[in-house]
Amino acid sequence: MKIENQVCSLDQAKKLKELGVSNGSAFVWFNFKFPVDKKDTLMLVSLVEGVNSAMAHANTAVFVHLFPAFTAAELGELLPSEVTTEREPGIEMHVWVCADSMNYEVAFPANTEAQAKADLLIWLLEKGHETPEDANARLANA
Repeated sequence: MKIENQVCSLDQAKKLKELGVSNGSAFVWFNFKFPVDKKDTLMLVSLVEGVNSAMAHANTAVFVHLFPAFTAAELGELLPSEVTTEREPGIEMHVWVCADSMNYEVAFPANTEAQAKADLLIWLLEKGHETPEDANARLANA
């Protein structure tokens, strides 16, 4: 399975970073632009490769952005323990929250488990049901 199918999308990674989720991703979306052709270059690499690439291109790239590309497992740690995931045969991935203490149930169709979990985490953060500090602490303690 391609690593791109095991991590959240670039847009989700940007949104999670904007919302304050930043801890512990093994992979990063590495985005840079060279002044010669002004073309955006995007790579999905391990964190170590991303840092090395950023340093290698620091003198020639117009800008360098690293966005955490959380895996499905990492997103599972970021989410509250009350979250359950399920994939039904023949249809897209669905993730939902169902717990007595939360009093709501939501579903997120997505192509991959990581994308569905990222959508759910973004929803929880935007609705105030979760804080980035709590999510980051769970991943750091995993």
